[in-house]
Formats: sequence, structure tokens, C-alpha cells
Amino acid sequence: PFLSRSSLLNLAEYFSDWEGTFFLYSGGTLDSAQHSFLALFPYERVTLIEDNLVHQRGDVQKTETAVHPWKALQDHFFSPLSNEADSMAFGWFGYGMGASADEEKKIPYRSSSFPDAYWQKCAVVIRVDHREERVEAILRPEEADEKGKSWIDIFS
Repeated sequence: PFLSRSSLLNLAEYFSDWEGTFFLYSGGTLDSAQHSFLALFPYERVTLIEDNLVHQRGDVQKTETAVHPWKALQDHFFSPLSNEADSMAFGWFGYGMGASADEEKKIPYRSSSFPDAYWQKCAVVIRVDHREERVEAILRPEEADEKGKSWIDIFS
């Protein structure tokens, strides 16, 4: 059965207070508004604050200095994305990432308390194709915590 826009919004609202919930909603009719994504139960995160890259997977957290932030993110987070389930990463780049876009020249900028980048991979991703009226649940049960595993059983 198709998940209507109102049902999708209700589902996202239900999970909105859960840590790590990521919702990308396409509510229009343009070609670029074809898909919506609801990502739940993050199992891996990477945060970049100034030159500090914090990579967390489960209870293991590693912090290192990132000489070139874009390359560090590529090496530690994006390069391992191999199959479709792995390729679902949700996050953002902050304005400060522009200061390190050129490897040859570091542009000074005023840092903020907000991270320069944050990305996560989730154990549950619900992808809704509004045009085709199709819903797909991309599940990573091996990566979910106990709370996530109980929801994976429901989404399966």
C-alpha cells in the first residue's frame, strides 16, 4: 500500500523527537520533488568542527585533526559507501566548509559553535517515490540498536 503524504508527515512527526531522525520532504509536483526520505536510528556519524573530525560508530568514537576537511570526510565517511543501503547518508555542510574548499589555500573564517559538517548513516531509511506511488524500506538490522530492531520488524 502507498504511504500518502499526510501519513508520511504523521510518521515523521511521530519520530521527530527521537535522536537522529532525519526527514527530507518533497511536497511539490516538480521533477525535483519526486522523493521523500525518513531516516531513523543512526548507527554511524561524522561531525566536523573546525579541524576536528569526530567519527562515531556505535560506542566507539575517534577524533583526529583534519588537515583538509573535505578529504578527511571523503576518506573516513563517504569512500566506504559501496552498495545502495550503505549509500544512504544524511546530513549537511555548513557555511564554514567553504573556507577549506581549496586544498592549496586555507581561508580564515570565524568559527561558530555549530559544526561545519554533520553526516550520519541510519539503520532504517524509508524512501517514498511520490510520482510512482511506491514506498521502499531500506533496512540494516545488523546496525540497529534494540529499539531500532523492534521497529525494523514492523517495517519489514
